[in-house]
Amino acid sequence: MHGMPRASASLVLLLALGCARSTEAPLIPPAPPPEAPLAIDDPLEPSGVRPPRPRPGPCATGGRLWDGKPVDCSYEHGGCCYGSAASACAAAGCGDERCQVLESYPAQIHCAPDA
Repeated sequence: MHGMPRASASLVLLLALGCARSTEAPLIPPAPPPEAPLAIDDPLEPSGVRPPRPRPGPCATGGRLWDGKPVDCSYEHGGCCYGSAASACAAAGCGDERCQVLESYPAQIHCAPDA
């Protein structure tokens, strides 16, 4: 019977230590210092750095992206609408002699192979 109180005391001690550890607050790193707010005349870009150039659109000059509706799209090439066969052929990279306008609506542009 003498071994039982020691086991109970050891068990109580282990539980007390385990509970004490679980109530400790976790370590949290300190927050970085706040940055000073920008003034109205502060430059947004560091000096000497140019902002990136805007990327050109997917359509050649005179074209606009086709929304899939044939309204106001007479000539289509590469997903873009053009107002004339000449501008659509130029966008396709065909010369007037190689440009073929296929019978569809909107008309599709195709470059004929070199003869």
